[in-house]
Amino acid sequence: MGKEPASEQKQALRQRIKNQRDALTEAYRIAGSKAAANAFARHVSCAGKTVALFIPIGSEIDGSALFPVVAGQGGRAALPVVLGEEPMAFLEWNGSFAGLRDGLFGTKIPLSRNVVKPDIVVVPLLGFDRHGHRLGWGKGFYDRTIAAMATKPMTVGYAFAMQEVGRIEAEAHDVPLDLIITEKGPVHVTGKDHS
Repeated sequence: MGKEPASEQKQALRQRIKNQRDALTEAYRIAGSKAAANAFARHVSCAGKTVALFIPIGSEIDGSALFPVVAGQGGRAALPVVLGEEPMAFLEWNGSFAGLRDGLFGTKIPLSRNVVKPDIVVVPLLGFDRHGHRLGWGKGFYDRTIAAMATKPMTVGYAFAMQEVGRIEAEAHDVPLDLIITEKGPVHVTGKDHS
């Protein structure tokens, strides 16, 4: 019997992690999102920086819970906007949910037309490993967008601790994360200096 193709293995892993994340209780997701936001506040400096956040889809950790951290530290927030197959743009966000509209793939985007360049990109994910490799939905929006930036932003994976896996096979286009934050604290990426 032949080996399962890598793409099929990744798809099976995506589904397994999603099912496990979906099984987390709403109470755990709320408490975990708050704990992760506290860990983010202790380990990432947002002062004077633009930070790209995300509004959760389904059972994702709540990236919007970071808005008070960013604003409280004197940073400004942005949300990603998917523009078809092109790299994403980032629009400034004032933290208001009333000022959001529906975007592609179930995303929420600001009404703002103020396009900004993030210094820090908080990246949603399905799975991660300690080498900074992430497993997303396989569309490559974050990887293409970050690779196309003239100045590479700090990339912070943001997820629940249960989304960690032993190893994710990286592909040539994958951009590794600089740091990962979960409700249990930071996960320092092997080979990165976090002093």
